[in-house]
Amino acid sequence: MATTNKILNQPSIGSTSWGDPLNENADFLDRAFGDAVSFAVNVHVVDPTVVPLTGTQCQYMAWVFTGLMSVNVTYEIPSGVAGQWVVINNCTGAFDLTISSGAGGPELVMAQGVVRTIYTDGTADGVIYCDTQQIETGSDTEVLFYNGSGVGVGSPNFTYDGTALTVDTEDSGTNTVITALNVKRSSTGTPAAGIGVAIDFPVETAVDDYTVGASIKVISTDVTGGSEDFTYKLELMVAGTPTEMMTLTSAGVFTVNANAVLTAGQPSAVQAIGQAGITATADDDGLSSAFAADTYTPTPVGGNFKRIINDDAFTLAAPVLAGDYSLVIQITNAAVSPGIITLSGFSKTSGFFTTTPDDAFFVYITKCNDLTFANVVALQ
Repeated sequence: MATTNKILNQPSIGSTSWGDPLNENADFLDRAFGDAVSFAVNVHVVDPTVVPLTGTQCQYMAWVFTGLMSVNVTYEIPSGVAGQWVVINNCTGAFDLTISSGAGGPELVMAQGVVRTIYTDGTADGVIYCDTQQIETGSDTEVLFYNGSGVGVGSPNFTYDGTALTVDTEDSGTNTVITALNVKRSSTGTPAAGIGVAIDFPVETAVDDYTVGASIKVISTDVTGGSEDFTYKLELMVAGTPTEMMTLTSAGVFTVNANAVLTAGQPSAVQAIGQAGITATADDDGLSSAFAADTYTPTPVGGNFKRIINDDAFTLAAPVLAGDYSLVIQITNAAVSPGIITLSGFSKTSGFFTTTPDDAFFVYITKCNDLTFANVVALQ
């Protein structure tokens, strides 16, 4: 006669033949408290495969599974057999290793490369894991997310290298926009105009003292379904005070530091410049003697203000970049041997240049509807 779970010998009462069974029980108990049995999983070739565990195999404290899996394999604890075991899955291959109970109930799919402690009471309650090990799968720098089974799974699309957090989205589209990050705001009350969400950028300005240097805010101005409007704001810290630097509304009104304003339908019209005005630094296009083929063709790329030094004869050609725009070019004759400047390709010109050393000129160029005009103004 043998026990149900560990198959221990039970000599009948009054029996004198207890020596050999007792010795065997010592071996069985030793297995249960400290021994492991190995399973070569790759010997199974039929999918799906259910492998009934024997009473002897159930005596062991630990089960070690190895091999390159070619099918899904389920190892089944006999119905009515209860116990606790340590399960080690050292298998490889893209197939599942499952532990089940012949009595039915939940099964446990073992992740590869992990160790789990499992338990069953031999009934239809099935197999449960009873360890607290955190199982993690992911490469270095990948941020882990834990599912309901306590398994941490990483993704190469969400990484942190100790300095920067990166969200990397990818799909087959080549001319589409993907939402890489959602910053969501909700309320336990009824949303109303004024509800919004912000992203702050704190910076350490003193030891352990962090100041929000900038803040991006999106605020609702109308929460009516189907006609929602929002305002986008950029705030910067100015002299210790959060200051609104830029605002863009759903109506297309663009405000810079409460001064310059652009309105929808008037993308090129500045309604209010403000006290500071608008400034720019002229591009330095160098010496005329360095121009390729002795020709200078101005372009608004880099700015609408240019300056050059006339130290050798050259041709000032009409701009060819598409679109309508204006340019202002300052030309200064060199102190030694300035050259003759020839205007070429313009629809119309006015004014003239000299070759007097140190003379200076403004050239006002306007391009509109593919017509170009150059007005040369002497500054002496």
